[in-house]
Amino acid sequence: MAHNRYQGPVFGGRNGRRRSSAATHEISHYDAENHSGLFHNRSNLSAVDSRISETSQRNMANESYMSNNNASSIRSASVRGQLHGEHGAHIAPYHDPAGKPLRRHGTETIGDLLLHPLKELQLHQKRVDAYEAEKNQWNEKHPESIASKHDIVNLEEPIIEVRKRLTMHFRHLVGEQDFHFTDEMLAVITEPLDLTPEELEKMKKFHDTDDLIDFLEHTKRDYSVKVHKTVAFRAELAQKRCEFEDSFNSFDLGDKSSSSGSTNKSSTDKQPIQKSDSGNLTVRPRPHKNHSPSDVILDLNENVYIQIQFIEIKREHEGDKQRRAFFLVPDPDLSDEIGEETSATWVELLGDVFYVGWITNFTHSIHISSLSSLGTYAAWFVIMWWTWCSSALYSSRYDHGDVAHHIYKIIELCGLIIMAGSSGKVKFEESPRMFIIGYIIMKSVIAFEYLVVFSVSLGAHFKSSRRPLGLYVAASMISIAMWGVSLLYVSREDMSKRYALWYLSIGMELVIHIMQQSNSRVSLAASHLGERFGLFTLIILGENCMGFIQMVSEADLTPSVIACNVFGVTIIFCYFFMYFDDFSGECMATTKLSQLWMYLHFPLHLFQVAFGIALTDVITNHGAKEDTASFLSKTFEQCAAAASSLGHAAEATTAEHGTTEHATAAATNNTSVITSHYTMFSVEAGHDSALNCDPLFTIKAFWITAGLILCFNAFIKWVNTPVKGAHYKSHIICVSRIINAIVFFALSVTTYAHMDGLAMVSVMMACLLFQSAVDLLD
Repeated sequence: MAHNRYQGPVFGGRNGRRRSSAATHEISHYDAENHSGLFHNRSNLSAVDSRISETSQRNMANESYMSNNNASSIRSASVRGQLHGEHGAHIAPYHDPAGKPLRRHGTETIGDLLLHPLKELQLHQKRVDAYEAEKNQWNEKHPESIASKHDIVNLEEPIIEVRKRLTMHFRHLVGEQDFHFTDEMLAVITEPLDLTPEELEKMKKFHDTDDLIDFLEHTKRDYSVKVHKTVAFRAELAQKRCEFEDSFNSFDLGDKSSSSGSTNKSSTDKQPIQKSDSGNLTVRPRPHKNHSPSDVILDLNENVYIQIQFIEIKREHEGDKQRRAFFLVPDPDLSDEIGEETSATWVELLGDVFYVGWITNFTHSIHISSLSSLGTYAAWFVIMWWTWCSSALYSSRYDHGDVAHHIYKIIELCGLIIMAGSSGKVKFEESPRMFIIGYIIMKSVIAFEYLVVFSVSLGAHFKSSRRPLGLYVAASMISIAMWGVSLLYVSREDMSKRYALWYLSIGMELVIHIMQQSNSRVSLAASHLGERFGLFTLIILGENCMGFIQMVSEADLTPSVIACNVFGVTIIFCYFFMYFDDFSGECMATTKLSQLWMYLHFPLHLFQVAFGIALTDVITNHGAKEDTASFLSKTFEQCAAAASSLGHAAEATTAEHGTTEHATAAATNNTSVITSHYTMFSVEAGHDSALNCDPLFTIKAFWITAGLILCFNAFIKWVNTPVKGAHYKSHIICVSRIINAIVFFALSVTTYAHMDGLAMVSVMMACLLFQSAVDLLD
């Protein structure tokens, strides 16, 4: 087995990497492991000096050996001497397991060539020189195995890039910052920092941390500064100083040292005190946690120390790229993947973007101002949410990013676009034929995907997965058939039959999925649905923001409207905060609670979108001055007059046609139709006669949906909260949300005679800010 070697340390992003190839080399470089344990005990400085001395002797011997070789070897040595800085780790050639040099190709990109062509040309020439020097030397010693530039780089071990990170730690910001570098300290950091003799002379004159930071900035070395927080550090340091000074106050140093040895030992176990290289007092342990045995740690004084970390990053060999597979066989048994962390793919996120556009298109075409519009909105949202959820349920478990799944997604998105183009209020109610066809296309793609997984499960090793996957396929097929039947009911009069078929198909699929919630073979715990639902919640809140911003851009910015807008943004942010501040998809890692946690998001998303529409309507009404008591009274009078005139017209029409019974029915129907048409504040189709016979419906939707959001946020948090008393703060937060929701429900009986839109938004904002403060308890 070949050994990895470090090929020269350098600092910073691209600068801070050094490579190790699978080979040995005649010249010894700095090995972090050789010094891993030498900097924690200051009494080990002699060992450090010895190790550095041995390394120097070996380097001198190697340089002496190199000087006796041919001119190309001398040139290689001079090249190595120049390998300091940005690309020093990427110059030396690779080596095969026998040690034969292999030509190294650069990692520069087209962008690198455009930005600094001369620099990249010089680096290329250095790589060529370094390879030629080692190749000539190898060919002289090994004529039986001649090195050639046509040799293929085929290393068995991965290339290891070692990134070096320099951190300056301050135990506390206002502590001591004066220090000076001793020869021993400089010997420790010379090779890790690639210090030149001139830089060493400068560093000997440093007096404080400002000098060191200026030096790092001037030499363009990558570094970071970290300040650690301590409790009562002044009193603690004073106590340690007193203990340290008291140990030298006695004239009987021998008795003191012998008698206090055990005492000091016990005290240093809790907070060790040692002298640093600078002779100052050092309080241990160090406060940082990202410490590894290979780190180089050097105390500058009792308050400041520097840490040099060696972070190994394994890289694939240059040129080893795999083409995306056209089709990957899905795994029908997900039980072995439960608990493994995955994340949403870019294709899934692209699909979610299309759902954003769909939500925006529909919500901007409807106002929830009556039971009729509320029913239309609810029917559309149920279908939209289940369509997204069905796609997410499959892709988060079985999509491996192959080309076949990309093709599936294209067809699925085409079906989504057909649905989105037919989901306006009028089209959705009166001509839903294309909407149904789009859904059938999407559901057919999902059914085919499940059919592929089911076909794989027919193998002998996946018998336990056949039943649940077969149920998924059967449920999808039945759902497609029911939606096909609904094509027979596309008129407005058959709307109830159409909705019944749609809801039955979705309910049937929902029951099938709930039945399989404890089956580990198709468990949702082996998916990243938690992340997908969090992202979709963010999309819903983003849609509220988009509708809100559109309303703001069209409104007249009076002081009261500006206040409403600011308060509305605060309300949306509070809802965002209470969901994402303690967001956790941990329930998805269990087979029993994942379904409950997931399906609680349906009503949450439903009421979030409805609330966004209601909030926009309330602020719009306030900007149009339609939220006053006088306007409310005038609206009721106009609606009563319109209903009366329609009643007389209906009676006259009925007299012409005959019977009184038919007249009563006609009057009732016409009145209900007019009432449904007069439930909007907005002017319809340019007619100024559009009235609102129930202007209080918007207020009810505003308060009730806001309260329901709080309730379901509380339920989702409760699912993740243990019952035991140690988590009582989480229970307090959930109860507080429920109480706030009850307050909102009570406020739904208010009218514009009690408070206008600005007052309503202000009261809601105050309640949600209070709730956010309660949420900070946990």
